[in-house]
Amino acid sequence: NLRDSILMLPSSLAKLCKAFNVENPKDIFPHDFVTPHNLDYIEEVPAYKYFNQAKVSLADYNEYAARFSNQPWSLKAEAIKYCELDCISLHSVITNFSIQIFEMFNINISKSPTLPSLAYRIFRTHYMGKDLNLPVLINEVFEDISKSYFGGHVDMYIPENKSGELLYWYDVNALYPSEMKNNKYPVSLLGHFKGDITKKPEFNALLSNKENVAFYKVDLVSPCVIKHPIIPTKSAQGRTIFPEGAITGWYYSEELKNAAKLGYTYNILEGYIFSSKTIFDKFVEKLSEMKENADNKSATYLIAKLLMNSLYGKFGQKPITI
Repeated sequence: NLRDSILMLPSSLAKLCKAFNVENPKDIFPHDFVTPHNLDYIEEVPAYKYFNQAKVSLADYNEYAARFSNQPWSLKAEAIKYCELDCISLHSVITNFSIQIFEMFNINISKSPTLPSLAYRIFRTHYMGKDLNLPVLINEVFEDISKSYFGGHVDMYIPENKSGELLYWYDVNALYPSEMKNNKYPVSLLGHFKGDITKKPEFNALLSNKENVAFYKVDLVSPCVIKHPIIPTKSAQGRTIFPEGAITGWYYSEELKNAAKLGYTYNILEGYIFSSKTIFDKFVEKLSEMKENADNKSATYLIAKLLMNSLYGKFGQKPITI
């Protein structure tokens, strides 16, 4: 079996070695010094400018150079040593990670080639519950609903302040996990319909049930004046844009309800109705507790953070991949 470790542990090897307290951690090396003409170089340690200064501090360099104060530095010998140490340290990281995951969740990581698949296996094994049967959406159902998934709305603003004015910078702690914990999600497909279901009295009870949610295909019109439109669509080039005016597309019912508060109007053309349930709360609570009680440089902290941020995307995975 061939596996790519970055798919399981998406972090630099140097950071992983520190988090997992590896006995023989990754070393530094002057990559920019190597040329086809100096492979037999045996003299003093190359200057600091040949090291990646974004990752290697001057203190790290001085400590490294001090090892060769009484002996010459060999490019060939140190290159071989550097590569061997990379393999040894990565093996130690994966071994420690495997042991900790097994001790925490009784899960064998060899059955999961990626971090999201590992998070999903942990969720199914310990936190999904026997009373929850998540539907597997395929074919037309999946294709329709996936059109309503655009990802986050990210804008960049350049702050300007007057001289002497104080600015505040706020960060949201665990945004995705908090949304997973505090909201209900579609679980059971109740039915598919054509036309505007809100205009059919026989479905009033179904729509008035707050436990039910839907995915609608709608003709939608934005307000005449809106500074920051919130409903996305895809441009002809495939980019996600947030336009003004009239568009047609698939959207989640709760997104449309929120948009209506800002003056959006829409006419329902088709849709799918689901019952909903809180399904991620126990998973997030457990990992959040692990994270909060761990040192922020420890392996436990890293594992908890990675797993919390990796589960959500698994539920948007395509059923068929090339």
